[in-house]
Amino acid sequence: MQELTVELFLDALREGIRSFESFKLEGGDFTPHIPEINELLKNTELSLVRCKFKKCIFPGLEAPKLRAPESDFMLSQFPQANFAESNFWKADLRGCDLTSCNFGASRLSSAKMSRVVARSASFLRANLMNADLGEADLYEADFLEAELTACRFLRSNLSFARFMSATLRDADLSCSNLEEANFWKANLENTKLFRPENLEKARNMAYAFFENTCLSESDEKVVQKLLKERNLFRIVNDEEVREFFKL
Repeated sequence: MQELTVELFLDALREGIRSFESFKLEGGDFTPHIPEINELLKNTELSLVRCKFKKCIFPGLEAPKLRAPESDFMLSQFPQANFAESNFWKADLRGCDLTSCNFGASRLSSAKMSRVVARSASFLRANLMNADLGEADLYEADFLEAELTACRFLRSNLSFARFMSATLRDADLSCSNLEEANFWKANLENTKLFRPENLEKARNMAYAFFENTCLSESDEKVVQKLLKERNLFRIVNDEEVREFFKL
């Protein structure tokens, strides 16, 4: 894997190079160069196939339609970056700062995204099938119409997140904070919202919205009870949790 520096990468972009494969650049801070990079990438598409850009800083990067399958961005910072319609298939984004990023219509299937901070990020109509977002901070993230089949959100902060019309079939949201999350018309078939040992923490679903969701065939008796008794889930304290589930 060929080594790059910030200056070498910038020089390559200035020379019109837009395709990089199996390059390595770690710890680069591109903050002072972002305006120039965004201007250079305007109306072009950047390709970073199987590259390693670990612990790099790219605040406000404009890179729609980026191709970065199987690349490693672990612990990098991309706050307010635009990655609309990009390809992050099997990419490693663990521990990244993705605050307010735009991943609209992007492919993130099988991506490693545990412990990311993606507060207020947009995954509108994105494909995150089989992605791992365990222990992630996704407060107010937007997953409208997203493909989230078999996605893992174990122990994540999903409070105020929007999953309207999303597909979460076979997904795992166990032990996560779903306070005021919106699942209107979402498909949660076989989705794990609870684990038996986690019933005491059901208060983390206070005011979550489940109207018109699909919860059939779930293997969790708690979800079955939810489907039968009410569509709008508004549990607000431990006492009401115990009464509702007859604990």
